[in-house]
Amino acid sequence: MTLVGKIFTMLIFIMSLVFMTFAVMVFATHKNWKEVAVAPTTGLKAQLTAAYEAKRGLEVELERLRTQLAEHQAARVQALATLQVSVTDATSRLEKTSADLAKLQADQSATVQALEVAEQNLEKTTTEVGQLRDKIVTVQQDRDNKLDRVVSLSDLNNQATAKLVQLEERKQQLISQVAAQKSVMEKFNITVNTPIEAIPPAIDGVVLAVSDKDLVEVSIGLDDGLREGHKLEIYRGNQYVGRMNVRKVTANRAVGEIDPKLKQGPVRKGDRVATNIR
Repeated sequence: MTLVGKIFTMLIFIMSLVFMTFAVMVFATHKNWKEVAVAPTTGLKAQLTAAYEAKRGLEVELERLRTQLAEHQAARVQALATLQVSVTDATSRLEKTSADLAKLQADQSATVQALEVAEQNLEKTTTEVGQLRDKIVTVQQDRDNKLDRVVSLSDLNNQATAKLVQLEERKQQLISQVAAQKSVMEKFNITVNTPIEAIPPAIDGVVLAVSDKDLVEVSIGLDDGLREGHKLEIYRGNQYVGRMNVRKVTANRAVGEIDPKLKQGPVRKGDRVATNIR
C-alpha cells in the first residue's frame, strides 16, 4: 500500500473511532437512548451529523489531495490507479464500520485506548503529509529546472538549425564555384595534379627573329611571367601558324623551338605569340 493509501486508511479509522466514542459516551451517561439520540445539540443524532460533516470535510480534503497529486504526479499513472483502488476499498470499509457501530458501544475501555493510539497515528500521519508536500515542492522545482533546460536546448537547436542553413547555402556556393573551376580546368586541359609552375600566365608578344633551325626569339620573358617549358601559340592575324616550346628565358626575351607537329606554315618576324588564343 502506498503512503497516500495509508493516510486515507488512517483517516477512515479515526472517523470510525470518533463515531464509536460518541456512541459509547451516550450509552454511558444516559439511559433514555431515544432522548439522547434526538437531543438537538448533544444527542447522538447531532453528533452523528457533526461526524458526517467532518467526514464530508475529510472527503473534500481527500479530493483536493487527489487533484493535487493528479496535477503534479502525472507520470505516476499506475500509482494513482492503485491509490484509487485503495480509496474505494477504504470507502467500503467505512460503510461496514458504520453498520457495526452499535456492536462497538460495549467496548468503551478498549475504544479509549484505541483513541490514544489513533492520536499518535494522526500525529505521525500529519508528519508524513508534511513530508509528502515537501516532496511535491521538490518535484515542482525539478519540473521547472527541466523546463528551463528544454528552453535552453531549444534555443541551441534553433541556433544550430540557422547555422546549418548558412552552411548549406555556403555549400551550394562552393559547389557552384567548384563546377565553374572544373569547367575552366577542362577547357585548358588542367588537372588538380598539374604543377602551378607549368601553367603560363595570359601574356602575348611578338616574334623578333626566326633562325633556319626553327628557333624563334620573342619579346616576352621572365618579367612577364614566362618560364622554360611554357608553350606559346604563334599566329598571324586570324591565321594559326604553330606552337613553340620555350627553352631559354631572360628578363625580357625568350627563345624556343617550333613544334613540327603543329606547324601550319612558316614563322615570320612580326608574327604574334600568346600563351593561349581566345
